[in-house]
Order: sequence, then C-alpha cells, then structure tokens
Amino acid sequence: MKINLKISIASGKGGTGKTTLATALAKLASEKYKTALFDVDVEEPNSALFFSGKSEKVDIVTKLVPRIDTSICNFCGICESVCNFNAILQLRNDFIIYDNLCHSCNACVGLCLKKAITMQPVRIGQMKRYEFDNSFTLVETIMDVGIEQSTPLIHKAVKTAYLEFNDYDFIFFDAPPGTACPTVAATSNMDFVLLVAEPTLFGLHDMKLAVNMLRESNMQFAVVINKFIETFYPMEHYLNSENIEILERFPLDMDVAKQYAVGVNEMHGSSQFRDKLSNILDYLKEKVN
Repeated sequence: MKINLKISIASGKGGTGKTTLATALAKLASEKYKTALFDVDVEEPNSALFFSGKSEKVDIVTKLVPRIDTSICNFCGICESVCNFNAILQLRNDFIIYDNLCHSCNACVGLCLKKAITMQPVRIGQMKRYEFDNSFTLVETIMDVGIEQSTPLIHKAVKTAYLEFNDYDFIFFDAPPGTACPTVAATSNMDFVLLVAEPTLFGLHDMKLAVNMLRESNMQFAVVINKFIETFYPMEHYLNSENIEILERFPLDMDVAKQYAVGVNEMHGSSQFRDKLSNILDYLKEKVN
C-alpha cells in the first residue's frame, strides 16, 4: 500500500536543528521507501550540502505581474486604487509597476474597463532537482537575489510535489523558520507537521508562537526536542500543559555538531539516533496515514 505522506518540518526559530532532522529522516526513509525532500527555506536553502550529487534538472519559477498598454489605457486610475499592495503607481501618462510588491491577485486586470492590462511572467527563482537513485529525490528551491516575496516560490514547490510526486511514499519539506507567511505556506496543506524545538527560553518563546500558528491553521503536529538536556524543564512543562505530543528527544551531541559544521549529517547511521528516527517514521506511517 502506498503511503504518500507530505510532512513539513518546521520550527519557531532558526538553529533548532530543523534541517538536521529533515535530511536525516529523508536519508533513513529512502532506505526502504521512495522519498523526496523539498528544501523550501528558499532564502537560504542548505539541505543539498548534505548530499553528494549534481543537479539533474533546473526549473525556472516565475510569478505573474501586470503590464499596462498605455496606447489603450485612458488613465482612469482604477488599477492603482484597487491594488491593496501599492504595486501600481500612476503618473500623468505612464505607470510604474513595482513587481516585488505585486501579489498576482489579478484585481487590476479584472477591473480594467479598457482591457489594457495583461499579466506577464517575471522570474523569481528556480528549483533544482537532484536524482540520487530510484528511491530518493532532492528538490532545492532557491529565491533569486533581490526578490522580496518568497511565498510564490514555496507555493510552486508544494504544487510540484502534489502534481509530480504522487508515487512517492514520503515527501518531506524543510520549511523556513519562524511563523510568518513563508512558514504558513510551507506548513499548510500537509498531512503532518514536525515542530523542532530547542530547550532554551528563547526556543520556548518561539515554540509557543509556532504552536499558535499551527493551531490557527488546524494542522496536525507534534514536537521533536533537539539538543535535549535533562536540566531544562520549562519546554516540557509547557508542552505537557498544552497536551502536545513529544515524539522524540535527541540529546545534545558535540560529535554530531562537529560533523554538521563541515557538511556531514550521518545521524541516520548512528545507533544512538537511528532508532529515534525510525520511531518517528513509524509514527508517521501508522498514526497519520
């Protein structure tokens, strides 16, 4: 039976070990299952650092922005007034279009009485695909320098996963950290979210924000505590008080940190961590599916 699970791995803040967990889970899952890992932390993707391979395919990603034919336009000002994102500035006999502000909502096109506006594609980034064998694919999503909106690129990656990876068992998404629009885009429409926490007061503060975000989205989620130390209790006290399930606790390990610093993540091969990773995969297969 096909599993076909889409799992987002997120965190309230950077540095919790989100990419560490995502790459380790993907490596372990690919030993038995057809697995894909989408790195949708588009402003600073780094999952590809932990795999050896060349990009097999590059897809250019675009978004649609308005272009106005001034030979048809009567400069009525409707397009400027209906744009909630201030992407259109009307001059006396011309326009300035701020592509980075445009959300491609098409309001200006739909309300233009003269049909003078068309939506044209502009490049915002790219998706690189790495095919390692028949059981594992890595998709690295990279935003172009100077682009301000990352959510259209993330939506494109998620859409690609749904349309082109239906025969995969596990599809993991390495989400952007935080609780802003990019994280919402990378955690919505998923089967499950793994929330990676670090046992610090700063980590606890941002964990609470992430929990509120996922609850607002009605997402199923559970927590993995990384860099776990026995002497920090506030994180577990909060999670227990909120009836939030703790799937696993990965201990603070300096050897893992040193390996990670030079681009090596072999958690899936360590007896200390392999069982914990396997438990997470079993949980996702049995409970979520």
